[in-house]
Amino acid sequence: MKNLKSFFAGFRQIEFFPVIIGAILLGFAAWQNMYPLVYPDTGTYVLSGIESRVPVDRPILYGLFLRHTSMRATMWLSLFAQLLIVSSVLFAFIKTYFRNNSYKNIFYFILVPLIGCTAISIKSSTLIPDVFTPLTILCFAILLRRNQAAILRLWFMAVMIFCISVHQSHLMILLLAFLLFTLSEIIQNGWQEVIAKARPLWFLLPILLFSIVVTPLLNLSYSGKFFWSKSGGIFMMGRLADNGMLQDYLRKNCDAHSYEMCNYVENIPSDFLWDDRSPLHKMGGWENPSLEYDRIFWDMMTTPKYFAQFCYKSLSASVVQFFTFNISLRAENDAMGHDSPPHYALRTVYSHEMNQYLGSNQNIKRLDYTPLDIRQTWFIIGLFSLFALIKISKLGKYTTTFNRILSLIFFYTLSNAIVCGTLSIPNPRYQTRVFWLIPLVILIVIISIWINHRKEIVQYFKE
Repeated sequence: MKNLKSFFAGFRQIEFFPVIIGAILLGFAAWQNMYPLVYPDTGTYVLSGIESRVPVDRPILYGLFLRHTSMRATMWLSLFAQLLIVSSVLFAFIKTYFRNNSYKNIFYFILVPLIGCTAISIKSSTLIPDVFTPLTILCFAILLRRNQAAILRLWFMAVMIFCISVHQSHLMILLLAFLLFTLSEIIQNGWQEVIAKARPLWFLLPILLFSIVVTPLLNLSYSGKFFWSKSGGIFMMGRLADNGMLQDYLRKNCDAHSYEMCNYVENIPSDFLWDDRSPLHKMGGWENPSLEYDRIFWDMMTTPKYFAQFCYKSLSASVVQFFTFNISLRAENDAMGHDSPPHYALRTVYSHEMNQYLGSNQNIKRLDYTPLDIRQTWFIIGLFSLFALIKISKLGKYTTTFNRILSLIFFYTLSNAIVCGTLSIPNPRYQTRVFWLIPLVILIVIISIWINHRKEIVQYFKE
């Protein structure tokens, strides 16, 4: 009974007002657009949720999220639900570092430059799962501090499971980040200290287990089949075709193997996934992918020559991906007018919003992210320069308490680049969704040092 009272007492720690204000600020890109931003994949997600149909190339969870949060009334409700989740995680993450200070004002103070100088608002305002990619690591960091009420802890565990489950790449990014971070800690501190500090991480095990089974269970519920993904082999064929390895392999091995793919060896486009001329659409398509894909990939990865080529091409693409975070380059929020995937999907359920949708700035081609890109460049230069000056000054000793969170965030953004560079060609969209995490943590470090060591800083500049 006492534990139950303590559990419900935790509701007093929930601070709705700053979270709602944060959500309103984060939706700046949508308010400016006059409708939630969309991407070609938005159409697939909307239809999969409305039709209760498992997509062939992604989980159904985000589609169900759009269906239920919109209440089949308006996509504005889905957007605001999305914004509230982002705001709640950001607020809790910032609060963990400023519990004895004016953390609400600091939350707003950090949010404004991030919105004005990074893609955080664009990502939060676009109806695709990219918005949840960075929240996975932030939820982990929040739970790691272990200073929340039980009800809030359950909320962030649920959000973390949800964020991992809305896209298949999120689990790979998270696990790779943990691996890189662990290796870094072992090199610096030795494996015994790492093992000793790993004991408080017990909460991560049920989260990962739930995250692994959520997608197969949903697929079983809505399709009658228990599976995690049908399209892994297709995406790998697409990546191998894009870098030319598939074509080279088939030309040199078709005499020894009777692959159906050999019939199309001279007609494999670089855009294997979406080009209508691709063998993919002649060999079962997305619905019934050929078993050859897995056999070809396995044979290539067990051949030293092709394995080395794949590693080299993946590494080079990952490096390019890590530094590709331009917001205006290959802008993803292009016009999606009549008969585009989002328009087709939205008009089937939200036809009353079509005038608003077609009249949005996105669909009359009035979105221009070039000024934001310029601001981001100067923001990053200024912020990183200030942080570098702090590190080399006497104040650098105060940054050591943030070393682990800085490393964790860095490895997470790096893992995002590695996973995306391995599975796809470099695309600014993939890195802009997580890049703002680095400025977020650096701002926290700078503000924390200023608050706790203001007198010393003033004296330092006087000297």
